[in-house]
Amino acid sequence: LCAAALVFAAVPAEVRAEDGSSAVSETNDIFCDYSVVSEMSKTAILIECTGAAGDFTVPATVNGYTVIGIDDKLFSGNMDITSLTVPEGVTSIGEYAFSGCLNLETVRLPNSLTTMGTGCFFSCTSLNTVKIGRSLEAVPERCFDSCAGLMNVEIPYSVKSIGSEAFFGCSEISGLRIPESVEI
Repeated sequence: LCAAALVFAAVPAEVRAEDGSSAVSETNDIFCDYSVVSEMSKTAILIECTGAAGDFTVPATVNGYTVIGIDDKLFSGNMDITSLTVPEGVTSIGEYAFSGCLNLETVRLPNSLTTMGTGCFFSCTSLNTVKIGRSLEAVPERCFDSCAGLMNVEIPYSVKSIGSEAFFGCSEISGLRIPESVEI
C-alpha cells in the first residue's frame, strides 16, 4: 500500500482551470496553467506557473498548445529566477509579469515579441543585461523602472516609442542606444 502511494505521489495531478484547460507538468518540475486562445491554431496564454527557478526558459508549449502570451503578474515576486529566456512564438508579455524578481540578472526576449505591458520588469534590482527581439514596437512605461543594476539594454530599430519612466531609477545604465526609429 505504501509503495502504491509513493507511485501516485510522483505523478502530478491534473488540475482544471476555469476555462476547462488543464495544468501541465513541464521539465524541471515547472507546473503551468493556461488559457486557450484558439483551438484552431492551438495557441494559449500562460496564466499561472510554479516552480520557475535558476536559468529559466518559459515553456514554448503546454499540452500541445503553443504559448503566445504571458499573463499579467505571472512571475511577479519570484525570487528564484536568475536568468530568463522567453521562447520564439511568444508575442506578448503582460503588465508587471516579472516585476519584483529581485534575483533576475539577464533577460533574452524573442524576435516574435511585439508587445510588453506596463512595468513588466519593474523593480528587478539585480537585472543588468536585457536583449530585446527585433519586433517589439514600444518599450512601455515603467518597463524597467527601479532596475538599479541595469547596465546594458539592446533596443531594436523596430521600437517606435519609449514610455514614461521606462528607465527611471536605472542609475547604473551605460549601454543604452536609442535608435533613430524612436519618435519623440
